[in-house]
Amino acid sequence: MKAVIFDMDGVIVDNSKWHKKAWEIYLANKGLKVEKEKIDKMYGMRSDEIIRMFFGDRFTDEQVKMMDEEKEALYRQIFSEAIKPTEGLIEYLKYLKEKQVRTAIATSACIENVDFTLDSLHIRDYFDLIVTGKDVKRGKPAPDIYLKAAEKLGLLPEECMVVEDAVAGVEAGKRAGCYVVAITTTYSRDELYRADCIIDDFHSPCIRKVL
Repeated sequence: MKAVIFDMDGVIVDNSKWHKKAWEIYLANKGLKVEKEKIDKMYGMRSDEIIRMFFGDRFTDEQVKMMDEEKEALYRQIFSEAIKPTEGLIEYLKYLKEKQVRTAIATSACIENVDFTLDSLHIRDYFDLIVTGKDVKRGKPAPDIYLKAAEKLGLLPEECMVVEDAVAGVEAGKRAGCYVVAITTTYSRDELYRADCIIDDFHSPCIRKVL
C-alpha cells in the first residue's frame, strides 16, 4: 500500500455520539422528534442528504445549505471541550510519516469541521490531501470520494488503504477497489463484516502489517 486514506468522523475522532447529540438538539429545535434507530443509520451520509431524509423536499437548496451550516456549528460548539484523537492515532500517523506512506482525509464532513478537527488536534501537517463531500457528486456508499482521493494522490485505488467507521463508508471503499480497514467506534464488528480488517483502535498490528 502506498497511501492511507482516512475518513474523519469516527476515525480521526470518536465523535458519533456528539454528532448524534447535535442532530437531536437541532431536530428538536425544528419541531421534529426522530427515532434513535433512524439517527443511527445516517452515519457516513452527507449532511444535506440527512436533512432531505428528515425533512423531505420542502426546502430549497439554499435553505438546506443554511440548515446544514447551523447544525454543524452546533456540533462544533458542543464538541469543542471534549475533542481528542482516537486511541493510537497520533502514534500511527507518526509511523506512516516514518515509512513515507502518503496520507489523505476523505470525508463527507464540511470543510469547517475538517479545519476544526485538524487544528484542534494539531495534526494538519500529517496529511497530504483533503477531499470533502463538496468535491464529488455522490456521497457514500457511492465510491466517488475514495476514487477522487486516489486520483488526487496519483495512485490506483488498489494501492490505497481506507480506514472507515461506518457501514456506508466500508461499502464506498470496497466499491472503489481499496483495501478497507474498519474501526469499531460507531458500528459493531458484525455490522462491519465487509471490511478486509477490523480494528478497535490504531494500536492494532493489522494496520501496520498490511502496509
